[in-house]
Amino acid sequence: MEIKNTNHNPAMNAELIAENKALKHLLNKVSGISVSDNGYDSADSQLFLPLSISSILMSDTPFHSRLESVLHLLGDFTNTSRVYIFENGPNDLFCRNTYEWCNNDVTPQIEHLQHVSYLDVPSWMPMLKSKGSIESSDIKNELPEDIVNMLIPQEIKSILVLPIISAQKITGFIGFDECKFQRKWSSIEKAILGTVSRLISNAYQQHNSIRQIRNSLQIQQFLFEVSTILNQKKTHEDPLVNISRKMVDCCNLSGVAIYELEAGAETSLKMAACATAGQLQINFPERIEVPYDMPSGIMNQTDIINALPKNMAFPDKSCLMAGIRSCNGIVGLLVMCWNGHLMPFPMDNAIIETITGMLAGHFEHKEAEKQNLLKHREIIKINKLLAEKEHFLNSLIRTAPIGIV
Repeated sequence: MEIKNTNHNPAMNAELIAENKALKHLLNKVSGISVSDNGYDSADSQLFLPLSISSILMSDTPFHSRLESVLHLLGDFTNTSRVYIFENGPNDLFCRNTYEWCNNDVTPQIEHLQHVSYLDVPSWMPMLKSKGSIESSDIKNELPEDIVNMLIPQEIKSILVLPIISAQKITGFIGFDECKFQRKWSSIEKAILGTVSRLISNAYQQHNSIRQIRNSLQIQQFLFEVSTILNQKKTHEDPLVNISRKMVDCCNLSGVAIYELEAGAETSLKMAACATAGQLQINFPERIEVPYDMPSGIMNQTDIINALPKNMAFPDKSCLMAGIRSCNGIVGLLVMCWNGHLMPFPMDNAIIETITGMLAGHFEHKEAEKQNLLKHREIIKINKLLAEKEHFLNSLIRTAPIGIV
């Protein structure tokens, strides 16, 4: 029998060598392994890695440090090219690469994958939901074209992706890339890594629950401080300026402007206060005209911007406006800007509604004080006129002859 010489194909030899190394590495990592016709079957091997990862995820170290340690352990165990985690953005419209581990001589991709729109890979999420994973040993011939077009620039030949589920919803995924050869994922690898993805999902759910509790406490504290500023006695600083600064500092905003109704006007607003983050410059207009029927709370951004003069400086995609109305009509406008290219609006709608309600109360109280002051001055003026008349009459009485009196 003639044995063919394959030395003439170095690329094929390199792939075979890499595949053999990966198999040997897996055999060394899995203890107590037994080989049967059905493939690998070992209870010990299915417990070793999950127990180690569970121990890491339950430690007291920061959450990001735990995940980095988990990826390092997974990379060492599988000896794959890359191990990574993607997290979904708000509304699940895009995802970003938050954690990555790379093997030797493998190019990191995390910097290039900070905003991956699911619209660019429409097959990704449906496949992950329907099949529970994305698996391929030969991506060019086994995966849809949109996924292949995303993976080829990363030099990926084989891939295994498993979902991260929190609150019964896919919130991201953990993936394993093989860039050296076409790797067929064994049943034991898929079983172990499936268990690991569930452990990571549980860790994310616990972390998100703790973060929500902390955010809730921070929101309550923030609203309490805003209320305190509005209700405190007058100081040398305008309370609206303090509120603008606090919103920028606490709510991760680029800038905030608060407008109030001009005296005697129905739709003309003037800037009462503004604040921006750091050295950032936002040219908020000093005065604006708004529709007479402007609603309270968050408004349709397009409608309000179209109603403003064309020379206004409000950006279309990173500016949110909330009307401030009292029972008497328009009293002000709250304008909030943020870096819309990097993240969605960072504040909850309910918080904005609460703040605009507080500001409406503040403007009403301010207007009531103004009217009371005007009435007080009018009373003083009337009293002064009465006092002058009384003085004049008394002078006449004192100077008039007795008979005339």
